[in-house]
Amino acid sequence: MGSYCETYLDEIFVWTSKSYVDEIMLSLFCEDDRRIRVLTDKGQKSNSYEYACKAGHMADRLDAMGFTITRAIKDYERLRKDEIEMIESWDYDFSDTAVNFLRTWDFKTWSQHLKALVKKGAQQWSVEEFEDNPDITRIYEERDLTFGGYFSDARYYIRALLTIFPRRDELVLNYTDLVDGGYYSEDEELCDDARLDWSETHPIFGPIVLLTEGRADTRVLKNGMSKLHPHMSSLYSFLDFEGYRVEGGASILMKTVNAFAAARINTRMIAIFDNDPAGIHAHQQLLKKSLPANIKVMILPNIPIAQSYPTRGPQGSIKMDVNGMAGSIEMYLGKEALSDEQGVLRPVVWGGFHDKQNTYHGVIDNKAAVHNAFLKKISKAKCAKEAQEKFPELNKILQQVFSVFSQPV
Repeated sequence: MGSYCETYLDEIFVWTSKSYVDEIMLSLFCEDDRRIRVLTDKGQKSNSYEYACKAGHMADRLDAMGFTITRAIKDYERLRKDEIEMIESWDYDFSDTAVNFLRTWDFKTWSQHLKALVKKGAQQWSVEEFEDNPDITRIYEERDLTFGGYFSDARYYIRALLTIFPRRDELVLNYTDLVDGGYYSEDEELCDDARLDWSETHPIFGPIVLLTEGRADTRVLKNGMSKLHPHMSSLYSFLDFEGYRVEGGASILMKTVNAFAAARINTRMIAIFDNDPAGIHAHQQLLKKSLPANIKVMILPNIPIAQSYPTRGPQGSIKMDVNGMAGSIEMYLGKEALSDEQGVLRPVVWGGFHDKQNTYHGVIDNKAAVHNAFLKKISKAKCAKEAQEKFPELNKILQQVFSVFSQPV
C-alpha cells in the first residue's frame, strides 16, 4: 500500500506524494505552520502531523512568489494549446474529437465544471461516479491530479483553486502517514530542512533575499514583516550587515546588485533603495541595465506624511514636500516615532547637494531616537491587523515588496 502525504483545501483533495513530502508543497509552508493535533477515535488517541495555512495567507504567499492567478490562467491556456497542437499531429480516429473538446476546455469552462463537481461532493478519486458530467470524466484518467486542468506547476493549480473557491478556510499538508511509516520523525522540521537543502542545490526555491542600503533598513523591515505580515516572513531573508560587516549606502548597494548580476547568481533578490537623491540615482542607473529576471530593484514609495514635513536648513524652518529628498527608512516608522517628547515632528535637516539629481539630500534629526521609539511601539502590537493600522507607511513598503515578483513579465 505504501505511505502517503496529502494536501487539502478544506475538504477538497489537492495533491499527494508517496513515501516523501513533495518539495513543491513544502515551498508553500514554513515551520510556524506546523501543528500536531491529538485525535480520538473510538477511545484511541493518535497524533496528526501537518502544516496548515489560512487560504488568504496562502494566496498572498503565492502572489509574492510569482504564482499569481493571472499567470496561472496563462499557464493553463499555454499548456492547453500545446496539447491541442500535439494531438493534431497524431493520426488516430479519436484525434478530431479530442481536439474539438479541448478547444472548448478553456480556463473559465474548466473552473465552472470544477465548481459543479465539488459542490456535488466529487473528489479526485470519485469523478467516475459523476456520469452526468461527462466532459471532465473524459480526460480525468490522464489528468487526475488537477481535475482535468492544465498546469505546469502545482502552485499554479493551487492558486487557481484559491480563486475558484474563495470561501475555503485553509490549505493543509498532512504527513501523518509518513511519520507513522517511519519516513520522518515526529519532531523533524521539514520546511527548514528543505530550505537549507534548496540554498545549496536549487536556490530558486529558497527565500527571496532583500538587499537594503544598511543595517537600520534591514532591522526595520525584518521587525515590520514579522509583526505586520508574519505569514510572509518565511519567504524572505536579509543581507547580514552586522555578521559580515557589510558596508552600507546607495552606491554600495548598486555595486552589489551589479556584482550579483555579473556572477549570474540565480537566487531571487530585491534591492530596496531609499527615496532620496542617492537612492533615486542608483535606482535609475540599474533600471537602464538588463538585469536578470531573478533580480528586481525598487525604491521606497512616496507617502502623504512627507508631502508637508518640517525641515531645517539655511533658509530657516519651513514645511515642504520631502518625498524624493529625505525618504530614508525613518520617514516610514509612523508619526509617533517621528515625534519628540513634546509630540512635535523631528525635522528633516538638509545636508549636501546631489549634483546628479540636482537637489539637496536631507535626513531626519536624531534618527536613533526614531528607531528606538519605533522598536518599542511595534513590540506592543497585539496582532498583525493592529500593527498594519499603526504603521501604514511601513505597510506600504511591505506591500510593494510582496508585489515585486507578481508583476507582469
